[in-house]
Amino acid sequence: MTTIDVYRATTVEDPYGDPQAGVWELWATFDGKAGWGNPDEPLAAGSNTVITNRTVYIRAAAPSGILASDEVEVDGTRYAIDGAVAEWGDPHKGTQFAVKGVS
Repeated sequence: MTTIDVYRATTVEDPYGDPQAGVWELWATFDGKAGWGNPDEPLAAGSNTVITNRTVYIRAAAPSGILASDEVEVDGTRYAIDGAVAEWGDPHKGTQFAVKGVS
């Protein structure tokens, strides 16, 4: 099992009253697994950027409450959630989502 730390940003208002992400705080910790995807390398002159893709799986008796706007830390690396968070039910219960990190 792998520890999955979920971080959620507080919401603050900018000077115009629009909501903006504030401080990222640890929201929850789960036991789960994370599989590797194929890294992407954008085709750009002089670029050495690598995008790392992973899929995270959490098995739990209740919905996790994880949002697509959250970030997760897996194996010491912080990732943004990439797309929708899927909650699945009977007979197996859990959560699945893709993440990506840029280095």
